[in-house]
Amino acid sequence: ELCRYIYWDLLKKLYFLPDFHSHYLGLPLPQLSLSGLYLLVILMGFCALGIILGRWGYRLSCWGFFLGYGYLFFFDTTLYHDYGYLIFLTAFLLALLPETHKQSVPWWYIGLFQFQWIVWAFFSGLFRLHLAWLNGTLIRGYAVILSQKWTYHFLEFPACSSSIASLDTACFFLLACLGLACACWKRFSEPLFYGIIGIGCVQASLHLAIPFYIQGSYSYPWYTFFPLLNWLGLVVFVPAHTLSKLKLFCRRQAQDFHAEPSIHPRRAWVLFFLSVYVSIQVFLPLRHWLIGNDFFWTCEGFYFSWTMKIISKTGSVTFILKNPKTHVTQEVYPLELTQAQYLKFCMDPHMVLDYAHSLRDKTQSTWGYTPTITVSSNISINFLPARPLIDPQANMSDATYSHFSHNPWILP
Repeated sequence: ELCRYIYWDLLKKLYFLPDFHSHYLGLPLPQLSLSGLYLLVILMGFCALGIILGRWGYRLSCWGFFLGYGYLFFFDTTLYHDYGYLIFLTAFLLALLPETHKQSVPWWYIGLFQFQWIVWAFFSGLFRLHLAWLNGTLIRGYAVILSQKWTYHFLEFPACSSSIASLDTACFFLLACLGLACACWKRFSEPLFYGIIGIGCVQASLHLAIPFYIQGSYSYPWYTFFPLLNWLGLVVFVPAHTLSKLKLFCRRQAQDFHAEPSIHPRRAWVLFFLSVYVSIQVFLPLRHWLIGNDFFWTCEGFYFSWTMKIISKTGSVTFILKNPKTHVTQEVYPLELTQAQYLKFCMDPHMVLDYAHSLRDKTQSTWGYTPTITVSSNISINFLPARPLIDPQANMSDATYSHFSHNPWILP
């Protein structure tokens, strides 16, 4: 994960060179120099090594990696991806773990890791029940794009693409059900775990046939890591006696790994933390139901919802600045955006609003007046005919963004 930042020169391309960055909740993080970014990644590498060794400075290494990766992940909304979110949550849970060589792992720690993996599998399958995914429209669209370089012509047939999409969705649900049964039904945990491995093998073969994983290796290198990361998460379901058979741990350690719940003086705080964490992880993927409208079109409630690559949006966005005194208008094109930013730009209205506010601030500092900013957008979702996403009459200079209710300047 850290090597890709250096190998693909992502620190320079995504963090240092872009002049515009879209921030979560409108709270910008401090911009580091290029040397500071490389130093941060190197320190995170030492922290990752400390986590792997698990002995010297384990807790400090966990918190160091968690804070460092949190900076890289939350620096810009353009950089959001589900697998990065999963790494961030895993780093947070690891930071809460005791040093395993000194004491056994509490049962609820293992339960949290299992819960997180089940949540990922369930909601990934739930959001894939979208018609454009199940009927293979999205897969066929990518197959046509890549057919010049890759032999994906067979996916251009509706029967093939829809079958692969439906089977992939079913695999997600099966993984979630088997994971839940393996976590709760200890007596049959070993055959259930082997069932999880089997379903994972089937899904891995499907991902080799889905074009956007291949395309992602060129446009977004982190997409190719997502299936691998999911496989690594299976280790939390390995039964204790299976570990003993494989001689990975001694029998005593394996028994402690799945220790039974015990009475603890701070049990109330543990239960409070568990209830809060579980509630947040369930609420965030479902909050779009409180907002209403087409979640995949408006992208309201998109972040932290496990919906990566289920939809595809392309199009154009133009900003129109108007001087309220002279009524002179000027069209502005976001030419300074990088390729990754512009692709996300056409998809995310929140990023469009951030850019409009950036134009407003630049105009105020340069020309001394607050312009009226409107947006002309023409967006296509899942290769369908394009239509406006942003209300062309809305003044984006005064617009705000709500994360838990519908924004009227976004057209349904």
